[in-house]
Amino acid sequence: MSAQEHWAAGGCPVGKAGAGAAPPLLCSPVFSPGCGSPICSPLSLSLSLSLSLCSVPGKWIRRLYQKTFYFHFLNVPRAFGRRNTFLCYQVEGSGNSSPDKGIFMKQMWPRTPEYHAEQSFLSWFENRLPLPAQRPCQVTWYLSWSPCSHCAELVAAFLDTHRNVNLTIYTARLYYHLHPEYRAGLCRLVSAGAQVEAMSFSEFEKCWEEFVYNEGNPFRPWRMLHRNYRVQVKNLQDILRGAKGLLEEETFCFQFNNQRRVPKPHRRRRPYLCYQLATPTGSPLHRGYLCNQKGRHVEVCLVDTIQAMGLDPAQSYQLTCSLSQSPCPLCARKLLDFAGSHCNLRLQIFTSRLYFHWLRNFQQGLYLLCKAHIPVTVMGLPEFRHCWKTFVDQAKPFPAWRKLPECSARIKERLARILKGRCCAQPPTPLPSCSSPHLSSGDPCLSRLSHQGLPLPPTSHLPPPSLSRLPGPLSRPFLVSVCTATSPSLSPCGFTPMGAS
Repeated sequence: MSAQEHWAAGGCPVGKAGAGAAPPLLCSPVFSPGCGSPICSPLSLSLSLSLSLCSVPGKWIRRLYQKTFYFHFLNVPRAFGRRNTFLCYQVEGSGNSSPDKGIFMKQMWPRTPEYHAEQSFLSWFENRLPLPAQRPCQVTWYLSWSPCSHCAELVAAFLDTHRNVNLTIYTARLYYHLHPEYRAGLCRLVSAGAQVEAMSFSEFEKCWEEFVYNEGNPFRPWRMLHRNYRVQVKNLQDILRGAKGLLEEETFCFQFNNQRRVPKPHRRRRPYLCYQLATPTGSPLHRGYLCNQKGRHVEVCLVDTIQAMGLDPAQSYQLTCSLSQSPCPLCARKLLDFAGSHCNLRLQIFTSRLYFHWLRNFQQGLYLLCKAHIPVTVMGLPEFRHCWKTFVDQAKPFPAWRKLPECSARIKERLARILKGRCCAQPPTPLPSCSSPHLSSGDPCLSRLSHQGLPLPPTSHLPPPSLSRLPGPLSRPFLVSVCTATSPSLSPCGFTPMGAS
């Protein structure tokens, strides 16, 4: 083994430094041509870096020393002092008789930018290992740290352009798994087709046999290896739920709870929408969930998502939506326009609760959806179980909350009265404004309703707002001030009252 390979494996540089020098994990000696002793000149260091990057980087590290492996691949939840990343790779199907194996590490040199291990592998794979586009190839990585957000995007773009490559990533630890950008990077990898898993005992043992100078010794697991593995698996599952279109159990049970008042701790419920696009035969094409974004309701986000898919006009589709609460009037009009412009798509809506069911405008929106042959159905126990199995967890049974059938039956009766037209015989009464006693023609609420094609109330001869003329739940003074939209950027339905069923 050469002196350079000896250092890269994690040992001390040989030469003038002597056997007692500390292992340079964060820097590298530079070897002069024809001499085995290291040179510490910055100019020689920069020159050696440029020459080394032009060489075959897969030959830099053949195997790791045992102490290096035990230190950098320790799967503790909090790892300190491990600033380097080791990537052990195995490529099968490249045309060679035996799989290509090697190790890359993050290159950290003075006066040059960092070159991560994932970047080194991609550069080596594209330049040194050309593959025909039609030949399938299996690539397996064993990483000490999971990829950062930048490397995850590079690997995902590589997989998008190399459809014949199947990538499986085993990681010992998750890198900044609580930061949103790093979590999004792992989800991007899974969306691109990569399989990301945590390293278990079998992966550590295989990595020990294939990539470590083990001297014939068996792999000795460290203390709490299995417990740390379970922690890494749980964290990884929580991250990848978004990529697989799955909701967290606590989120589903809280947001889709159809009780009038949720149990403690009392928190504000947000609108959620689970959707599945399928063929008329029921074969799923795409599924996912959405929640309210800033200034955009979930129904608007759904319309934008489906339109961005570019559906084939010659093919028929079935779109099933499960909402935590029914659409507001503006979103109902948005769904009507969307369904009218996509005649090849059949839309079906299931809702857990009715949103402001006592207001005529909201009743009118539900009535128009039903009249346009877009069925709106209240979710019962079978619908909750199906939604749980499709968007939450297929293995665990649905944990039904208390009085679920009774609440569902009461909401179904309320929706049946609305759809019979009893509440839609008269024009809907608008919400009064607390900032001015009378509505004017330039009121932002009226202009927004007019833009959406909803019926407008007369702007003259309106009595001043009175709390006694409002429905029961709106007789609270603090709710009246919240219900008013006095800015064009706000929607008259962009809020959720506490206790709205």
